[in-house]
Amino acid sequence: PHSKCDLVQVEAGKVDGQLEIKGRGLVSILVETNSMVSEHFCARFTEDSGRPFVVAEDSHTVGGRSVAGLLPRRGTDKELVVRFDPDGAVSQTMKATLVIDAEDGSKWTYEICGST
Repeated sequence: PHSKCDLVQVEAGKVDGQLEIKGRGLVSILVETNSMVSEHFCARFTEDSGRPFVVAEDSHTVGGRSVAGLLPRRGTDKELVVRFDPDGAVSQTMKATLVIDAEDGSKWTYEICGST
């Protein structure tokens, strides 16, 4: 069986939030889970997302282009952290779309802008 992280194409859903990062920094995303049981998830950036963006399960982890794990059952939010770490100043705002897919078919989509 393949997980959602094995899929080649990431498809964004309706936008659940828009976030902005100024300078090298991070934003925290709280995913409000809906399921009565824990669900596996995969959080990935769409192909057109800027390379300086990475996602991690907490602020102590460097992160990468995707992260997979377990969403808690309803009533407990899951925190994900998106970092913007460009090599030097960027001349224009960079954009990224983070898509979180859960095993039960739930989907959350966040648009993130980063600038220096």
